[in-house]
Amino acid sequence: MLELIKFLLSCVGLTMILTNSKLFKPFRDWCKKKSKLLGYLSTCSMCSGFYSGLIVYFLYKITYIIPIININLGELINYGFIGSFVSYLMYLLLCPFIKKYDWNLFT
Repeated sequence: MLELIKFLLSCVGLTMILTNSKLFKPFRDWCKKKSKLLGYLSTCSMCSGFYSGLIVYFLYKITYIIPIININLGELINYGFIGSFVSYLMYLLLCPFIKKYDWNLFT
């Protein structure tokens, strides 16, 4: 069950990075210029989610381990996706409080 939760959180994190992040905005703009279909695929969460699922599944199946420090590279990347999603989710949950109370911190 834990593996399924990690897989789903990784997929959501990767999908959000691909479709919403500033990091991938040049990539999305390039896709839109190349073709209407590529532009749609790079901005649609459902479409990108499908390909994110394939990528995350592949990363979980990578058995290559960095020999020096004994880290599974695929799992390392997937935890980055999970961290991205959870951090953004927490930001969205806390955003109303930040906007309401943050201005008082510096006055």
